[in-house]
Amino acid sequence: MNDPKPCVGCGYCCHTAPCGVSVRIYGNGIEKCPELIWKDNRYSCRLMGLPGKQGEHYREELYAGEGCCSGLNDWRQNVKNRGIEIEKESSIPEIPEVMQTLLRRMAGDPFLLTSDNVYLLCSGFKSDLVKEGWTKEASIEFVKNMKHIMYEHRCQVTENFMG
Repeated sequence: MNDPKPCVGCGYCCHTAPCGVSVRIYGNGIEKCPELIWKDNRYSCRLMGLPGKQGEHYREELYAGEGCCSGLNDWRQNVKNRGIEIEKESSIPEIPEVMQTLLRRMAGDPFLLTSDNVYLLCSGFKSDLVKEGWTKEASIEFVKNMKHIMYEHRCQVTENFMG
């Protein structure tokens, strides 16, 4: 068996077979993962770039740094943007560790959150951030990161409610 080759960021895997994390978040049937971004002349996973324990969790689950398991694909020799929008420099602050802890706790409480609660909480929070001077785009991305944390830490009882 050959040793895995280092990842070159060609995007082949995420374009052709979205990972388990992507399927959990976006459901079956997506053609290419919405979290795949083109940045610095290579593809990368936005989920693995999340700060704190959430990003660590995704990097561990997706075997970041372990190498390419599709080493014979043609894309490795021709790394190029294959139709994914170029990522802009982010001005979105990291979610502080203490807030990540709170979100994980909230998501794990079977009686606290339903999908309606999450929707209302996040919608109101986005509006509050804009009132505080955030751009609409930054507030949307920040809340999206919050939702990822909550989604990944929901308890089994609320899984049907949170999707």
